[in-house]
Amino acid sequence: APAPGRGNRRLFYFCFMVHQPLIDSIATESADRLVLSFGSVRSFSTFGYALAGLILGVVGYASSTDIFYYIAVLAALSAVISITAPKEAPQKKQEKEPFRFAGLFNKRYVLFLLYTFFLYAVSPVNVVFFPVYYTDVLGGDIKHLSIMISVECFLEWGMMLVFGAKIAKTAPRKIFLMIALAAAFRCFAVWFTDNPYLMLLAYFGSVMWFGLQWSSVAPYIC
Repeated sequence: APAPGRGNRRLFYFCFMVHQPLIDSIATESADRLVLSFGSVRSFSTFGYALAGLILGVVGYASSTDIFYYIAVLAALSAVISITAPKEAPQKKQEKEPFRFAGLFNKRYVLFLLYTFFLYAVSPVNVVFFPVYYTDVLGGDIKHLSIMISVECFLEWGMMLVFGAKIAKTAPRKIFLMIALAAAFRCFAVWFTDNPYLMLLAYFGSVMWFGLQWSSVAPYIC
């Protein structure tokens, strides 16, 4: 297939990940009716991510369009499964509190905003530039990188699935501290080695970083 034009690329990125906060909101609002913990339910997005990397890494060098076929098939399956969802979401009886502008400047709220600002300023840099650095600068094999990312994501999925309930009961301050330490390890591991094989071990820092983050942040905000 011909490469997409610039306009098509913009359109693709415009829609990229828009669904994630919507699904997280639905899941957290229904947390009291979930059979599993939020982290355990959320872990299956990581499972799908890992499966995609494993398929493209193990099967061999896929074309640039193969991943889009994979995404399209999963999207179609999601549309079919969504038919089973209730037509109307059950409404909770909640007393509406009047809006207070001063509440936006709550100390804990501001500190959490600063925490997420610094954390999310770091995260996209790692996600976007690490593959480029690994392949173009270190001369690493993109196939090895795909397999390592898949291994890390499967471990992340397992941690969220098994320990999701435990994470939900842990004090947020401890969880957020562990997330920050895991992010620091992930970044410094890249800094201290130029060996492409040792560099792959840096991805194990993402198990704690993203596993704890996806399991705890959305329920904490809600």
